[in-house]
Amino acid sequence: MTIEDLAHKIDKLDGHIDTLAIITSKGFEENTKQHKIFIKRFDILEKDHENMMLKLSNVAYRFELIALQKRVEFLEKKLGVSQR
Repeated sequence: MTIEDLAHKIDKLDGHIDTLAIITSKGFEENTKQHKIFIKRFDILEKDHENMMLKLSNVAYRFELIALQKRVEFLEKKLGVSQR
């Protein structure tokens, strides 16, 4: 093998390394885009989850309020007192 053959092989290899670097770079760029989309969707899901939990906790309080209202009405009837 001559020095010229070796230089030719190195030039070919250098071209492959550049191509590999470009492919890798594009892969990272695409992954970053997909990651940003995932984070955005996750944030939306998290916000929706918080809203649902708030609504559910309010439903529980509402049921408790209704139960308490019935108890007060019962006691008012027993005592013959009415606030309405």
